Amino acid sequence: MRIYHGWVVVAVTIISTMIVMGATTSSFGLFVLPVTEDLGLSRANVNTAFVIASVGNAVAAPFIGRLLDKFPNRPILLISGISFGLAMIVIGLSPSIWISALALAILFPIGADGTVSITLPNIVARWFKKYRARAMTLAAMGLSAGGVAMPPLVAILIEAVGWRMTLVSVGIVVIAVFVVSTAIIRESPGPDDVEPGPELAATAGSGGGRGMAKMTVGGLMRSPPFWLASAVGATVMALTASFMITFVPLGIEKGMSALEAAGLISIASVAGLLAKLALAYFGDRVDRPLLTIVTCIACTILFVLFIFDDSYITFVISAIILGTVYGVILPLFQILLVDLFTSASFGTARGMFAPLMALINAVSMRFSGEVYDRTGSYHLLFVVYAIVGALTVLMAVPLRHYVIAQRRKQADDQSAGGKLARGVA
Repeated sequence: MRIYHGWVVVAVTIISTMIVMGATTSSFGLFVLPVTEDLGLSRANVNTAFVIASVGNAVAAPFIGRLLDKFPNRPILLISGISFGLAMIVIGLSPSIWISALALAILFPIGADGTVSITLPNIVARWFKKYRARAMTLAAMGLSAGGVAMPPLVAILIEAVGWRMTLVSVGIVVIAVFVVSTAIIRESPGPDDVEPGPELAATAGSGGGRGMAKMTVGGLMRSPPFWLASAVGATVMALTASFMITFVPLGIEKGMSALEAAGLISIASVAGLLAKLALAYFGDRVDRPLLTIVTCIACTILFVLFIFDDSYITFVISAIILGTVYGVILPLFQILLVDLFTSASFGTARGMFAPLMALINAVSMRFSGEVYDRTGSYHLLFVVYAIVGALTVLMAVPLRHYVIAQRRKQADDQSAGGKLARGVA
């Protein structure tokens, strides 16, 4: 029995993301100490590398996303993969901090956005209509798998050959991964590629992308559903990410041991994995806009709990909620973008989202630290985050109307196309 090529694309995405992001972003902390000792830098200066890369990602993403909707994706994937690998090699061999900074600001963002962040999810979206939620959620699990599998290997390599040669080795592996990935995958279904599964009524953002109207950047900027979806997605991601960093220090401050606090992160990680598996299984059977609303409500509850109680059981419940929300929000948001704007415009929409995400994330990270430094506690943070979470619920409610409207439009277009075909016949 022939395997639907879309699932091959999903498998390639999982493996590529696991190897590449697991050996770079997820392993960033492993390089901090050896780099500070070797170059005599402060930890703040080393951590600035992450900031430089984040700013570069925000700048590059809109351009990469637009290119993906206008040109073939496989060449972009290959060129970006080479850029990604070269960034690692340049940093590993560079005698100058400024050259390393340029590699982080230019080569790394092009590589990350042009491969695992936008391009591969964009290709996955084109291959699926009936099982889009399952495919896009499974594809996103590569990041979680990479965070578990790759750091130990990177740590062994740093111990054996040093941080510089480790980066060079990682760069070579990254280039090889994307050369192979580009050779294996096809970027959209052909006439003979039929997604298996029951026939569905017309679904918003059906797979393939061919023949669909592509939104311009200006059209997205004037689109209320784009701003609503982006504001909801970016805010929930930022709130949960900043709270994830705050969670362990807060637990220790409340009298937990370091082991107990670390156990909470383990609980959150398991909850996130289970939530992704649940989304992969049920995501094509449920009302996804309604699921977005429920996710925003859960995010709000997370902070309300800490306003009134900070017992250990509250921490455990919050760890489960935190992991669940943090685990599903990115794949759910990306699926929602395809539902709203079709796979033909996913690249542009995903790319234009990145600067907003970077801005809100930077504000939330800074705000959480400032609140503690100025007040000596996180109580005000929980109050503010609960209010902001409630606002995301209100913003998510109209999205259901927009998705339903898009589905009706897709059904009308499909019906009109069928009548035209019968008339010609």
